[in-house]
Parts: sequence; structure tokens; C-alpha cells
Amino acid sequence: MKRFICILLALLTVGSMTACGGTADENTETSGSIETAPVETEPETEPSALEQLEVKDMNGAVYTVFDMNSSNGLQVNIPGEELTGEVVNDAMINRDTYIEDTYNVVINYETKPTGEGLTALQKTVKAGDPLYNLAVSTIFDLANQVSGGYLYNMMDLPYMELDQKWYSPLMAESLCLNDKMYVTASDICPSVYQAPCCMFLNLKLYDDYGIDTDIYQLVIDGNWTLDELISIQKDIDRDLDNDNAWKAKEDFFGVGLQPTSETATAFLAGANASFCVKDGETLSLDGINERTLGIMEKLASFCLNITYENINDVINNCFKEDKALFLQHKLESASVHLRDMESDYLVLPSPKADTAQDHYISMVSGYCTSFIGVPATAEPEVTGYITEALARYSNDNMRSLAFDMVYKEKTSRDPRTADVLDTLFDNLYIDFGILYNFGSVNDVAVNYIFKDQPFASEIEKKRSSIETAMSKMVEAWNQD
Repeated sequence: MKRFICILLALLTVGSMTACGGTADENTETSGSIETAPVETEPETEPSALEQLEVKDMNGAVYTVFDMNSSNGLQVNIPGEELTGEVVNDAMINRDTYIEDTYNVVINYETKPTGEGLTALQKTVKAGDPLYNLAVSTIFDLANQVSGGYLYNMMDLPYMELDQKWYSPLMAESLCLNDKMYVTASDICPSVYQAPCCMFLNLKLYDDYGIDTDIYQLVIDGNWTLDELISIQKDIDRDLDNDNAWKAKEDFFGVGLQPTSETATAFLAGANASFCVKDGETLSLDGINERTLGIMEKLASFCLNITYENINDVINNCFKEDKALFLQHKLESASVHLRDMESDYLVLPSPKADTAQDHYISMVSGYCTSFIGVPATAEPEVTGYITEALARYSNDNMRSLAFDMVYKEKTSRDPRTADVLDTLFDNLYIDFGILYNFGSVNDVAVNYIFKDQPFASEIEKKRSSIETAMSKMVEAWNQD
């Protein structure tokens, strides 16, 4: 590690003699004491994550990333053939070149549409072929490969530190059961920067309503909560055509949202509430408790059953046209839907349940092709080491490029957005209940939050089927 030391000395000769512990020569004239300027040293910095990884020679091994992606134009995880000036593409090329040169490995990419890709993955594993080292897809598709034995238990791979920030520490907690974990998120895939569920605030409407709360400061201070959201958007909803229905294109909203399972579970996860919790070596419904029911009641108080012609109407024809103070969606909207929005907006995390909650939680959209798993036939030494190196390099070098140059400069409207985006990316989360929707428990929650239908009584009707579904998943997860 380089250290830059600036030493300012006055009267070098005398200073040198003094430093040696001697006295001035009797023929040397002195006039009073001589002061030497203090040595100013730049503070030492910690080695980067990649610098802390011991360099190993992979002896020219080929490391293949298999991107099972039907949305290559929207969610990009593979670099092009050459530098183009496009920030993420060039960052991936530079990353791969560095990894190849440093560890003597060849990084290869293959891509197929999702369905075709999953079939190819299964055939490869059944044939015992170690062709692929890393599989990239939606987390739903990857999780469905676990029961067939198509994925490697990443906890058994050498070198990979899945609880570190270059993966997802919260997912390491929520998706590791009995020392088995098959899927996670990582900075390896740039599309992960589109996946966090979040909120947007229309600043024009914020000014029009004369709201003087500094929401960004609330966020930074850890005080952005459901109660704050409820208070700020209170009494803003307007049924403009007086038809007793809430329509994305016609009406005005405090919170614009899609009345879906993803929206409901994103709010619940942000408030650290989950129906399905790990209970020793299994799963239980102990998450359905008084606290969770209280959070759901708060959500039902402002989450409207907004109808639409196209599911993105609430983004493109509502929030974008200044007809919603807030928007709940995923960060992808910033670069896909809101790029040319005339009014300024801010990006916010999902609100906490209350200020006692330790940190914000960003549920990731399981529909983004942003997740990684390791095929069961992958060679463990090369796979574990190069995956770890890619993850560390990407976190050290690519994350800042992704939001500072793609989001911050082009879609962010406040310098503090970089801090807020850090908060989103540092707290990526999904759990078994969100992932598998056991016995349609999440659909029951949707009906309660958006449609004022019963929850507790419906859960009791479904309890047996929910618990059976959980038991089957645990059994498949624990297979050797």
C-alpha cells in the first residue's frame, strides 16, 4: 500500500544533527531554538476487498458465466466485444481483463433465453458436464432448480464469503438453512442495481403542497418510517372523475403503486416483517404475529387498489405526469421509465416500521435477471475462487460507476442520492416466504392490503396447505 509522506524541515543541517542526538558544532552560530514542522502523514486506508484476497494462479482454466436472460436489452450482465464508452459495458470489460491477467484464467460468457437456458442447464448437470461455473437468472427460476439437484450448495464452495457486502449479507441470513444456500445476489451482475424495490418522491408536488419535511435527511438519520409516509401523503388521494374507483390514468394519488404481491411484500420486508421465518432447522408461520398484523393494518390505510390498462400506467401516466406524490416500484424505473420525466424526483428506500428498526431493508425484485447460483457440476476450486474475485472487484470498482455515472448524474436530482443508493444496495433482501409464496399466503396479504378482505381467518383456512408446502421445500433444500 502506497503511503504519501510530506516532511517539512527548516534548517536541514541543524535538524539532522538534532535528530541524531548530537549538539551543534562550537563554530556554528545558533540563535535560539529551532522548530521543525510536524510530519504530516496521510491516514492509512484499509486494503480493498480484492487486495485482501490472496492471489492464486488458475493455470489458464476457463470460467464460464451462463446468463439465462430473456431481457438482455433491459438487464445487462454480459459485456460486449469491445469498449464502447458505455460505462457499465466498459467496466465489465476492464474487470474481466484484470481478473484474467491477475489470476491466469479465461472468462467466457454464454447466453440463452430463460426457458431454453434452464433446459440447457439441466441437461449439462444430468450429463455430469462441468461446463458452467456461474448461472445467472431470476431468483424464481434459480430456486426452482434446487429440488432437481441442479445447483451447488454455495456454503460448500471454497473462498466464497457469502455474508460479505460484495454479495448480500441479509440474504445470507434469510436464505441459508441448515448450512445450505443455493442462490444469492452479487455486484457481479450489474442488473442487480435495477432490482431493489424503493420509493420515488415527486419534488414538484412536494413543493406545491408546501411540505417542509426534509425527507432525505429523515432517511439519512434513520427516521424514514411508515408513520412518516402515512402522515405526509394523508388526504392527498383524489377520485377526480367521481366514479368511486381508483384508476391510474384518471385519478390523483398520495402513493402511486401497483396492487401486486411484489408491492405488498416489498413494504412488509422494508418494515422487517415476514410471514415465514426460519425456526431452527425448518420454517414456520411464526412471523404472523401482532407486530406483523399491525404493519399490515398501516399498509391497508394508504395502499389503494389502483386499476390500470397497462401495469406500468401508474408509473408512466400517473407519477411521471405529476399525478402522484410518491411512487412505489423498483429502481429500474429510474433508468427505464423516468429518464425523461420533467419534474424532479428523489429516490427513497422502503420505509421502516419505526425508528427502533436497526436498518432499512430493500427487497429485490425476483423478476430481475440479477441473481446467481452455481451449477451442481461446476469445478469447485476455480468456481469458488474466481466468483469471489469477481464479486470483490465488482463491489470495489463497479458499484460506484453504476450509481454515480448512470443513476446519480442522469436520473438523480439531489447530491445525497448516492448515500441513499448505497443504503439500497447494502441492504438487498429476499426470504423464503417471498420466494416461494407457500400456499398463496402472499396473495391473502394482497387481498387484505388492497381489497379489504379478511387475513387472519383466511390464513387459518390455508394453514395446513401452507405448512405442507414449507415442509416440502425444506426437504428439497436439505437434499444431499
